[in-house]
Amino acid sequence: MEEISITLSSSNRIMLKSQVLNYQLHGEELEGYNLLDFVVQMYEEKWTDRVGNSNEDGHIPRGHPPHQHIVYKATHPEYHDKVHVMRAQVTNVLPNFVGQWCPRADDEDLKPLHCALMLVLLKPWCHPHDLKMSMDSWESIFNKFMSTSPPNSAYGV
Repeated sequence: MEEISITLSSSNRIMLKSQVLNYQLHGEELEGYNLLDFVVQMYEEKWTDRVGNSNEDGHIPRGHPPHQHIVYKATHPEYHDKVHVMRAQVTNVLPNFVGQWCPRADDEDLKPLHCALMLVLLKPWCHPHDLKMSMDSWESIFNKFMSTSPPNSAYGV
């Protein structure tokens, strides 16, 4: 089960926070991202009027280049309060999967679940129907996805 946290919005409304919801309602600039890349490469921070590449006088600060800020889709509950921030490429982040281990691909009883989880993590999607149509099996969709993915993928599934 996905981890969900509860926060208050700027208007003191209760907000349920979820990385999967944040992924589903990410900005257009992240359309080719899969869930794993999103979790590893993005973090969230409060929206301010000064988000961007320069300070108040328009001068670009010295030092490291500014991080790219990406707004949520307007349907996100924190659209007015939060933005995505792209981590610097030199940052090394490992995802922390909480809960049971991922089912093994060689266990025939659990292979459909393994294929579904790998697709959720590695295939870009916004809606569940982007992952698979109801008539297809998880294994066939996963095999098709793997056959069209670059052979030097960093995810070695």
